[in-house]
Amino acid sequence: MRTIPISSILRFSAIIWALSWLLLSYCTAPSLYWGDSGEFILSASNLDIAHPAGFPLFSQLANFFSHIPYGSIAFRVNLFSTFIGSLAIAGAYGISFALLLELLSLSLIEAAIVSLVTPIVLLSSPFFLKECLVAEVYTLNLLLLECFTFLFIRWFCHKDRKALMYIAFLSGLALGNHISFALAILGVLPLGIFRFEELKGQWASIFILFTVGLAVYGYVPVRSFANPPLNTGSPATLKRFFNFVTDQRDLKIKSDGISGAAEDKPPIFQIFGKRVLLSLRNGVSHIVDETAPSVLVVGIIGLILLLRWSPSLFYLLVSIAVGNYIFFLGWFPDSWLYPLALAGVGASLFFGFIVSIARRIKAPFRSFALKLCPVFVVLSFLLLYKPEVVDELSDFKEYLEARRDAKNTLEGVPSYSLFVVEPSWFSVAYMVYGEGFRSDITPIYLPSLFFPRYFRPLTLKDEGGALFNAGSVGKGLSDETADLKLLGRLIDWASLRTVVSLEPLLSINWYLHGVLRGNDKGGLFLKRGELKTISSGYVQKKTSEVVRLYSHLKEVPDPIKAELAIRLETKAVMLSSLLWETGFKREAISLLRGICKGGYVKGLKCPDNIKDNISLLQKLL
Repeated sequence: MRTIPISSILRFSAIIWALSWLLLSYCTAPSLYWGDSGEFILSASNLDIAHPAGFPLFSQLANFFSHIPYGSIAFRVNLFSTFIGSLAIAGAYGISFALLLELLSLSLIEAAIVSLVTPIVLLSSPFFLKECLVAEVYTLNLLLLECFTFLFIRWFCHKDRKALMYIAFLSGLALGNHISFALAILGVLPLGIFRFEELKGQWASIFILFTVGLAVYGYVPVRSFANPPLNTGSPATLKRFFNFVTDQRDLKIKSDGISGAAEDKPPIFQIFGKRVLLSLRNGVSHIVDETAPSVLVVGIIGLILLLRWSPSLFYLLVSIAVGNYIFFLGWFPDSWLYPLALAGVGASLFFGFIVSIARRIKAPFRSFALKLCPVFVVLSFLLLYKPEVVDELSDFKEYLEARRDAKNTLEGVPSYSLFVVEPSWFSVAYMVYGEGFRSDITPIYLPSLFFPRYFRPLTLKDEGGALFNAGSVGKGLSDETADLKLLGRLIDWASLRTVVSLEPLLSINWYLHGVLRGNDKGGLFLKRGELKTISSGYVQKKTSEVVRLYSHLKEVPDPIKAELAIRLETKAVMLSSLLWETGFKREAISLLRGICKGGYVKGLKCPDNIKDNISLLQKLL
């Protein structure tokens, strides 16, 4: 095999990175986005602790960008995502470049041009672009997988000992970004066993470097002692740290359906679920939608050619892709990124193979090979170009709907109150702690009250030093059982000091329906001894928020639509439950019917959850 000119690959890849970042940074989302965005913005800006297993590498790296003296905190962390996303594009390009030089007789310039097909495949994917433009960990995971792949190629093809040491360090470090990297490590173990003789005498160095990389997790318990705003799981002790990094809370409880009873343990990976075949089919279908079918077929042919040229390298790439896909199966669309990059690599290999055949033709036709390279790049662009991708980039550049929704959630909350939330926790926490909006209120994450062993235990102290500690007043129940009496005790403790506010919550609407008060500004609150008064203005205000989200859903590209639909469904079901429990029964049914009227939104079915709720409420009416 040919020696890979690393310096040349790095120079060309640097150009791809610069051009990609120029494009992506121009389209950076200016503020908060849906899902985990608010959490990752806070964890980056405050060096805070996100949900299990903490993502310490992302938080520490993104924190550098949070100090840029331009734009909001959200914009700066989103800009970090564009930086990492552009590096991931350059990384995929570099892998294609290296394989073309390694396996085929292409010149440096031919390989450099043909490898452009891979970035085009990634940049044509709406969901990949979404991950690049908002605060998320998956593009960093993709970049680390690409570095792992490139280093493995260096070690396996050229017996580069330095590459092996880098692999050991990177493996530990990458686990500090996402635990899914463990499947990539397990997937390539057979290749390591195949070259076992070369590993003799290296085990001590490998172990030490792996441990040094993994030491990034040491940041989690150390930072927990400082008690930052999120401090998820409060993993300051060894036991709490173990529960946190092994995600015991999701294995033993389901915080979004608190019922007062323990839930069965869910499967560790979605692959072991009962609907695995349906998940596989849906996942493959979505990957096909992300790129042109013709390019996908070409990519598969390119990978088959790779199997013929080098079964070991084929196994390397495919095992990592399969491991990544299995871990995220059903987590739409997080499982697609490495397989999508692999499709681009395969397409580059196929076109490179055609060029290598043309090079073997005798003069004067040999020069035709170089002319084929840009032809294949242009052809790929024409096949993959989607006008909606351009629309998506412009939409993200000015996307403020998630922030507007968070502001609406907070605006009606009474001053200096305790605000109990669950589905809106990340966005509310970002607005209060990140932007200082409504900094007079104290957000309370409901699972912190109900499950203090697995979440940060709710602890409150008034000016006189009187303490409320969920971890002590809830003793006597199992760690996986929610005690609704804790909510009553919180209300009793707070009633002499302030007001308890909350967003509509399915798990407690029925418990508090007799004392809830809703004002015309959209605030929902209660105080011990006061009867309920849900105003018609409250009903209209909160219903109009759901209607606005529904209208917005019709206008946005698919990547935004997918996560916005989850927010809309959650908000609608929570509100309809509250309306039903407080006597607005027809309004509750009307709200859900309005969402499903006309088949919901084109491209999205009316969620089964909403249809089931409509059916149930109609029977009860």
